[in-house]
Amino acid sequence: MREFSERSTAAWCSQNAVSVAALYPLTGSLSVNSDAPAEGRKAIARAAQAFMTALPDLQLVMDDLVILGNRAVYHWTLRSTKPGRPEPGARFASAVSK
Repeated sequence: MREFSERSTAAWCSQNAVSVAALYPLTGSLSVNSDAPAEGRKAIARAAQAFMTALPDLQLVMDDLVILGNRAVYHWTLRSTKPGRPEPGARFASAVSK
């Protein structure tokens, strides 16, 4: 799980939306903020690209990975000096199934 989290962090920092989408199964989905889920790799790549376009200097930092039973919680900080969604410097946590 730690390796996956590190690859995910690197993919988001790469500014390459296709590399983010490649982390998901072909039929996977990604939800960004309150947007409808992007389903499938092409839609995930479009959603990631929109996020990267809004925050072109986006840097993601993996703060912690906590294993809770059969789930992992990936704590991360998003940094950006550009205005956009989410607020620059906002902190988030997301849960990822093993």
